[in-house]
Amino acid sequence: MWFYLEGPNKVIHTINNNEGGTKIVSDPKLLTVLCNETGGIELYFKESILYYRIIGTNYDEEPSEAQKLMIGEFNNNTWYYLGIEHEPQGMLSKAHVDIIINDEPKRSVNMEYPKFNNFFPISKFIIGENLVGRISSLFLFKSCIGPSRYIFEKKIVINSA
Repeated sequence: MWFYLEGPNKVIHTINNNEGGTKIVSDPKLLTVLCNETGGIELYFKESILYYRIIGTNYDEEPSEAQKLMIGEFNNNTWYYLGIEHEPQGMLSKAHVDIIINDEPKRSVNMEYPKFNNFFPISKFIIGENLVGRISSLFLFKSCIGPSRYIFEKKIVINSA
């Protein structure tokens, strides 16, 4: 995924709803994929810091510390390439996630695998909610397409043409 931040990404405004009250707008989200029955994943900003989290069967707007992974701080007016590879638990390995920013490995940690299931439909799929910026070239794959570096090596070749 390529993304570009154009301004402050913090929640500072409210919206009047039809009942006469106010609703606070949620944190800016780069991506949310959720199945109500099994959970999902989310990338969201707190100020200029991007977080990745696994969502359980109950969607909670404010995740606990154990549910989220800080990816890093991002500046405005800059394009970033973000790659996330999440591998499920194998017979001899734990589930883990690898985070790559601008072709540089940034984080590699053991983390629960998202619980997507073919029998339940995706109930929420949002790209760029409350985000001040742009998103380009979002690719989602159901299964691994090859060794980790394969997709990034191919991207470099494609972009340098």
